[in-house]
Amino acid sequence: MKKICTAIAAGFVTAGVSSPVVADTKDDGFPGTFSANVAITTDYRFRGISQTKDVPALQGGFDWEYGLTKYLTLNAGVWGSNVDFADGDQAQVEIDFYGGVGGGIGKFSWKLQFIYYYYPGAATRLNYDFFEVGPSIGYDFGFMSATVGVNISPNYFGASGTGIYTYANASVPLPISSLKKYKPTIEANVGYQAIRRNAIFGTPDYWDWGVGISAEVKGFGLSLKYVDTSVSRARCFGGTSLCGATAIFTVSRTF
Repeated sequence: MKKICTAIAAGFVTAGVSSPVVADTKDDGFPGTFSANVAITTDYRFRGISQTKDVPALQGGFDWEYGLTKYLTLNAGVWGSNVDFADGDQAQVEIDFYGGVGGGIGKFSWKLQFIYYYYPGAATRLNYDFFEVGPSIGYDFGFMSATVGVNISPNYFGASGTGIYTYANASVPLPISSLKKYKPTIEANVGYQAIRRNAIFGTPDYWDWGVGISAEVKGFGLSLKYVDTSVSRARCFGGTSLCGATAIFTVSRTF
């Protein structure tokens, strides 16, 4: 499993940005480091499903990180994006609040995240807001890094009951010396979203997957990715294209 007010969206978001250049504020008496990011993407896809009716999104976010020990780090942040669920403009923005702990030893890493998805302006009866807990582990093999994890919600989007998203991600830097300064990387992901009340959510349980390439050019992160799901058009929210295959181009910047 993705994803923040129209004005807030200009300043919030996380997905798919370049490596952060953080500002250390220890000299000001507040521990930890801060970073901010902004992105423009041709479609906001959350676990393979469009959140903007296949149109562009403006996204941005703020992150804080504090190393408690060499092996344990705290993190927190907020991320935002415009959304459009074709529900009479009840929800126009998604804001995600998240935090957790993580660490690593050698090439092994782990993380435990808590995420609250908030949709200001949406009618209470729609029950859009939901919470997830997400443990994950990762390993750096040298030629590639990989992460596997699961996000669990006690009551998923739209009050559709227990939601469990299991996923795996892989990142492979391209060993092309002439392009090294651009950090070209092949990225791939696959996940499975299980939902207790499928009829309420609008789709059956489904797979999603994606593969793409990313790079950094003059401080900007660029990515081009192909994404798709196993949901047929007929079973995608009553016959929409929101679950179909598409190519997504994203430009991002981290400060």
